[in-house]
Order: sequence, then C-alpha cells, then structure tokens
Amino acid sequence: MDSSPDLSSSGLLHRAVGGVKQFLDGDQNQPAFDRVALRLYGAFPKQRNGQYLHEHWEQGNLLVNHIVALNKRYLNTSLSPQISPTFYYIRLLSNCAWFLYEKDNYHEAQTILVGGLDACEQLKLVSKSPEIDIIHAHMLNTSAILDDCGGRFDSQIEKLKEVLEIRKRVLPQDHEEISGVLNNLCLAYESAMQFQEALEYREKSLEVCRKHPKSMSRETKIQKRELVYSRLLLAMGQLEEAKKLFPGLSRYFEIIQNWYFIGHLYIIMGNYHFAKRNFQSSQRCFLHALKQYEEVGKATDHPQAAACLYKIGRVALEEGDLDKAIEKFREAIKRLQLIDPMNPQIGRINFMLGKALKRTGGDHTDEIGKLEKEIQVIVQRLRPQQDLSAEITEALLDSLVDGIIR
Repeated sequence: MDSSPDLSSSGLLHRAVGGVKQFLDGDQNQPAFDRVALRLYGAFPKQRNGQYLHEHWEQGNLLVNHIVALNKRYLNTSLSPQISPTFYYIRLLSNCAWFLYEKDNYHEAQTILVGGLDACEQLKLVSKSPEIDIIHAHMLNTSAILDDCGGRFDSQIEKLKEVLEIRKRVLPQDHEEISGVLNNLCLAYESAMQFQEALEYREKSLEVCRKHPKSMSRETKIQKRELVYSRLLLAMGQLEEAKKLFPGLSRYFEIIQNWYFIGHLYIIMGNYHFAKRNFQSSQRCFLHALKQYEEVGKATDHPQAAACLYKIGRVALEEGDLDKAIEKFREAIKRLQLIDPMNPQIGRINFMLGKALKRTGGDHTDEIGKLEKEIQVIVQRLRPQQDLSAEITEALLDSLVDGIIR
C-alpha cells in the first residue's frame, strides 16, 4: 500500500507547504492538485500497522492546516475546475484524520473524513483496485473511534463491523489489521457496557494475533489486548483477577518505554485502588499516569490527561478535600472544552463538580444551575429520546462515556 518514497526531509517539507500555497493562490488545475497531494503525502507522518504517531506530532503540526485547506478546496464543488482525487490524496487524508484524532481535534478530523470517504467513492467509479477498499476501511475505522469519543456507541459498532467485512474480503485471513478491528470491536462493546460481547471479540482478536510469527510487534499487540482485558475485568467487578495482570503489563511497557500505555495502565491501576477505597494508592497511580502524558509524552491536551485530572479530583472528593476536587474538575473541563465543547466526558465531570460545589455549603446556585443545563444539552444531543424531566444519574452519564474515564 505504501510504495512512495519518503519525502519528509526539511527541504521537501517546505516544498510541500509552498506547493499548497501556490495551488490555492494560483491556477487550481488537476495536475497542480496531483503534485501537491503527492508532496504532502510524502512529507506527512504515516500510520503503519496500527501504530500511534505521537513521536511525529511536531512534523504533522507543520502540515496539518495545509491539508485541511486542501480538503476544503476539494469539497467545494462550486469552484471550477472540479478536482478529481488520486490514490495519494486518499492515503494522505487517511493519515491526516488519524493524526487529528490523536491530537483530539475531532471536528477537523470529521471534516477530513467527509472529504476522504467521498474521494474513495469517486475513485471506486474509475478503479477496481482493492487498495481503495483498504484505505476506505482505515477511514471508517477512524470514524468509528471518533464515535466512541462522542458516546455514539451503536454507530461505532456498526462502522467497525463494516470495516471487518471489508478487511476480511480484501486481506488474508490472519492479517494483523483484522486482529486490530476485532480488538476495536472489543473496546466498542466495553464502552457500550456489553461486556460479554467485548470478551468474545477479545478472544477472536487474540486468536488472530497468536497466528502471527513471534516478534516484538506481535507481543506488543498481545500485551495491549491484556491491558484492555484488565479494564474489562474491573468493569465486571473482578478486581483481584485484574490485579494479577498489572505486574506483567507494567514490566512489559517499561521495557519498551511506551509512555502512552504506561499512562493507560496506571489509570486502570488507580481505578482498582479507588474501587478498593485505597485512596492514597489510587492518587499515586493517577499522578504517575498524568506524568506520562504531560512530562514524558508532552501531550498535555491528550483526553486521557484530562481523565487523570478528573480522577485525581474524584479521590480528593472522597477524601473530603473539596477545594482540590473543584480545582481538578475545573481544569479537566477546561482542557476538554478547548478540544470539543460537547465532549460527553464534560457532562460526567460537570456532574461531579456540581456535587463538590454543593458539599461546600457555599452559595454556588448560579454555577450549579449552569452546569446542570450543560449536562442536559450533552445528554439531549447523545440521547434525544431521554426524558430530561427525570433525574440525570451517574449511571446515565457513565453510559455515555468510554471505559477509560469511568
């Protein structure tokens, strides 16, 4: 799928940027569009084998706004001449959508996906290449993950099943991307709190993984699925079974020095201690997780960093430190609102902030009223059928957020 030369050197990066500006400011013809798409594709970070792009964020930041501008031109059908997509263009948009998801810019990611999915359909009219289906599946997979972030779990599951169908049709039976989508279905069912289905897809994903030749990549994928399993066990109330997995997972992720998965693991470990009401250990775990995102990964705007702040606030609330709880809840909300003001996690945190404000005994009537209205707007958007005259409960709000923040 990825046979183009690596054009990511500094000089070619500047050429890619210059090419976009020249195209948008000058003669917007098809050959110029094709050259720009190829240069941007060569210079932009590429997601391979389901790997995250964290180490390439700086490079991506230099180009992403230019790709967004190019996509807007592609989608603007009122301008002449009409632009036809190329293989490099859909590859570029597939990588860019994933990059924007990682950077938590969900709105721009959705816009990129609109252009990318349309471009795939246009290319299918002139080519029967299975590569179009593969890239189409990549973009559908990203779209499904964005549904998870927005609490749209039914839509997420439907899209992932379509991705699975495409990949089974065009890829070998034991291809790693089939294992990947099976794992994503496990996560989707966990977010939807359908734990039996989540366990079934976990086993299917592991079965495919274990058929691959032994390698560090295979072992990492297996350990990632064990990480998800520990989260599932906690969600199902099997605390001690989950705890048994922590030492091995910690050793492995420390060996490969993956700050993202170390942070994820320590959130889960903090949840374990919180459930056991060992608040001191819980806070240590959440602080260590936060350090991974803020200091090691330099990803202060990562949604899991906001989840850490929220959970530190939960610990403080349980311990009666209301000032600290309120501070952490507000900081978590502030970070999430910068990315997506309608993120369902905000509704969950607003609820706990209101709870903390009520416990202070002070006059916070106006702020609490504002929080409750914001919660209702988020709930109404995600659950239009919800009777808002009834009490909004923690259980309802938990059903709208993915498993990591619960």
